Amino acid sequence: MTSGKQRGRLSREVLVRRALAVADREGLDAVTIRRVAGDCGVTPMALYWYFRDKEQLLAGIAEYLFEQVQMPSTDNAPWDAQLMAVLSALLTVLRQHSSVAGLIAGYVLSSEAGLRVTERVLGLLRDGGFPPGQAAVTCTQLVAIIALITGPPGPDRTLEPQACESAVRARLAGLSALDPARFPSVIAAAAPLARRDDDQRYYRSVLQMLVGGAHAMAAQLAERGCGTQRQLGVPEG
Repeated sequence: MTSGKQRGRLSREVLVRRALAVADREGLDAVTIRRVAGDCGVTPMALYWYFRDKEQLLAGIAEYLFEQVQMPSTDNAPWDAQLMAVLSALLTVLRQHSSVAGLIAGYVLSSEAGLRVTERVLGLLRDGGFPPGQAAVTCTQLVAIIALITGPPGPDRTLEPQACESAVRARLAGLSALDPARFPSVIAAAAPLARRDDDQRYYRSVLQMLVGGAHAMAAQLAERGCGTQRQLGVPEG
């Protein structure tokens, strides 16, 4: 049975942080009410004061992640530069917990913290000329893509340097041995595909690609006018 003293040490944040620790070590599937309760030294019943079921616990994890986003201050920079800063702040948090990053797209509108991020992104897209319907679609896509890129390609970052180099050599050998008639482009790019790229450069280039795409869409909307909404198949408004 859980004592009052043990229950007094619990809080939503304590439980969420413990659940995150489990997910970081073992993956999201390992996070259950029973597992988190056991790690906290209490019975599952004690967690029901804070989370009725696993769904609520997952929502709590997503809320906690959004709360950690250090939103950049509003300034006079162009809208796309500000959008880059916001997405970078979100990515910084998610990279620390890549095993649960996929949660955020489904819970972005479920908490004050998630709504704060959504409002900022939508506002910047509106500044760029996106009508509400297209801004909503693009905002959802940006958040979902950010969640997907938390783990850069290449060898496992937890490997020792020697093991990492061995993994790179093995991947390079495998790519180089492909049939040149079928995969000429892959073979030509074998070395950069095989090696472990610099993390900062990798993430910066991904964000530049995403924001550059949003900028190109804004230019297209401005050129074609409101009829573009119907062409793109998004709600008007």
